Amino acid sequence: MRAPERLPYKVSKNGSYWVKGLPAIERKRRLLEQWTAILDRLQQNIDGIEIPLPKDHEQFTFQHLKRYEDAIDGLVCAWMATRYFAGEAVPLGDETGAIWVPSGL
Repeated sequence: MRAPERLPYKVSKNGSYWVKGLPAIERKRRLLEQWTAILDRLQQNIDGIEIPLPKDHEQFTFQHLKRYEDAIDGLVCAWMATRYFAGEAVPLGDETGAIWVPSGL
């Protein structure tokens, strides 16, 4: 997504992404905003993505929302694997560990 830093989309880290003391309802809204942006971007590369995000996030706990994060993680990993096998990925890291990203970033 050409973001200048890692996107704040992890449920377990929602309390540390934004201003301390931000109400849970706002943190949930921001997570859903990030997930929507990620899915929109993935849809530019993958046909048929259908992850219906909850409309009324106020009624759900963070624990319930974790399943959506997991589904998005799975899609990102699968898409990145296709880029790797197509020779369109580069590692960022060192000989002990790396994360693969699309080449040209």
